[in-house]
Amino acid sequence: TFANRACREVFGLAVGDSVAQYYADPAARDDLVSQTKRGRVITHSEQKMRTREGQTRDFLVTLIPTRIDGEETVLAWMIDISQQKADQEALAQQQKYLKYIFETAPVGIGISVDGVAKFVNPKLSELYHTKAGDQTLQLYVDPGERTRIVERLMRGEPTRDYDLRLYGAGSREIRHASASFLPVTYEGQPGVLVWY
Repeated sequence: TFANRACREVFGLAVGDSVAQYYADPAARDDLVSQTKRGRVITHSEQKMRTREGQTRDFLVTLIPTRIDGEETVLAWMIDISQQKADQEALAQQQKYLKYIFETAPVGIGISVDGVAKFVNPKLSELYHTKAGDQTLQLYVDPGERTRIVERLMRGEPTRDYDLRLYGAGSREIRHASASFLPVTYEGQPGVLVWY
């Protein structure tokens, strides 16, 4: 076994040591070994590994079967992604909490992209009988209002407490609403967040 300085610092690995003890899941390690024995290259396999301090951390493991001095061996390197995983989990929790706030809010909240509703909370659906996938233009009594709002957002002008006339739920009843609009990015696309 050869281990570079970084590997020795993380795992305390020395020449002649078995690497099996550093895998948190022995079965996963056995599966990787089986694949490399069949000549398969393993690229960025996500594995939980134990460090020399006994911590369990997340690594991307790459294994390449090869021969050195006529002997079969495996070239391996590992990338510690523990912080990245922790950041992803924290972001997922924040998104979950934000979604909960949106879905339980007492005001109508929606997100649209290119004039198509992408997210509609229950209150907005109740008030204006709209759902994800609907064209937002159909809500406006005066379609020109939407054009003017988009133009204001593109100029970077505040668009809060904007007086609108909208069609109510399930009818052509006209409702007066005070709406606020904010440019956002939704799934990688420019969109508009609105609340009534």
